[in-house]
Amino acid sequence: VNSDTTRAIINPDAYIGRNSMQRQDNLRVLDLFQGSFMDDTKNLQILDVGCGTGDFTRDHLLPRCPEVERIVAVDLSEDMVEFAKKHFAHPKIHYDVLDILRHDVTDFVERYGQFDRLYSFFCLSWSNDQE
Repeated sequence: VNSDTTRAIINPDAYIGRNSMQRQDNLRVLDLFQGSFMDDTKNLQILDVGCGTGDFTRDHLLPRCPEVERIVAVDLSEDMVEFAKKHFAHPKIHYDVLDILRHDVTDFVERYGQFDRLYSFFCLSWSNDQE
C-alpha cells in the first residue's frame, strides 16, 4: 500500500462491496475491548487511522462514542476519503487524507490538535515498516 501503484488500484465501490468479513472482525475487536473504554466520551477527540470508505467509522465507531466531540478519520487514499465524505458524512466526523508512514504530521496536529483515543483496524498491518 505504500506505493502509488497500489494506491491507484483501491476502488472504494469494490472495497465496500467486499469488506463484510473485515467489518465483522472489527466489531468483534470493539466488543472485546469495549470494557477498556468505559470512560466518558464526552468532549473527546478520536483519530481513526485507515478509515477506508468511512462506513465502519460512521455506522459502528461513532455510535459507541455518542458524545464524542469529533472523530477525525484518515486514510492514505484520496479516493477512499472522497467516497467517505460523499456517502458516510456526519457532523461529528471529519475525513482527511493522511499517510502516517510518509508524512510529517506536524501540520496535521496543528490543524486538529491532540487526540484522546486512536483506533485503527486492519491498517497498520499494511505497513512495510513493521518496526
